[in-house]
Amino acid sequence: MTAAPEYQGCFTTTTSTLLWLHFVLLLVVGCQSTPSPATGANQFETGSGEIRSEQTLWSPTLHWAGARFRFELHADEENHKPQIERRQETDILRVGDLEVELVRTRFRIAGVMYRWQSDSIIWIHRPPHPGRPFFRQEGLLQLTWIGNGVNPVVEEQRADGSFIWTIGPARVTREANGTVQYQGRSRDQTRVGRWKMLIDPAGRLIGGTS
Repeated sequence: MTAAPEYQGCFTTTTSTLLWLHFVLLLVVGCQSTPSPATGANQFETGSGEIRSEQTLWSPTLHWAGARFRFELHADEENHKPQIERRQETDILRVGDLEVELVRTRFRIAGVMYRWQSDSIIWIHRPPHPGRPFFRQEGLLQLTWIGNGVNPVVEEQRADGSFIWTIGPARVTREANGTVQYQGRSRDQTRVGRWKMLIDPAGRLIGGTS
């Protein structure tokens, strides 16, 4: 059985700029800060190509089963507390309508198994859908997943500066040196440099320009 999750930080409702300022202040006063996805994690791109920002609500950092998690929440979930459900062979950490399962020594989210580095932070984004796709800009990568309304985006932020996004049946990795790799239902691809990547709800690469 796993212990109850430990809290770090507080529930905050912010834009990306205010979130960054919040973490800077934490560093100034000597508290341990919790890194956030870079600018763009709380943005989405409309069908006309316009990029819009919206407020994003994140849980505090939760330490559970040797991993660190942040959960994206709905506006009315600000005061939600994490819940632990224990079953015969599975423990479940649930915050709002998002959950992580611990199956023996591995984690499972929406049917996908994971094993993360111990010093990573795992960001669990609400499931995107065509009206609210997932959009992320990191360096020269612009990543858009239209979403299917079911699968959350699971983001592993590694200590070495690299990122791994699991988006439905596809995975996108951006190394610290800027190299980007796509793996999914389309042919695997690796690029260095600017890449505007568009992935359909099924995980297929349907657009990608330099």
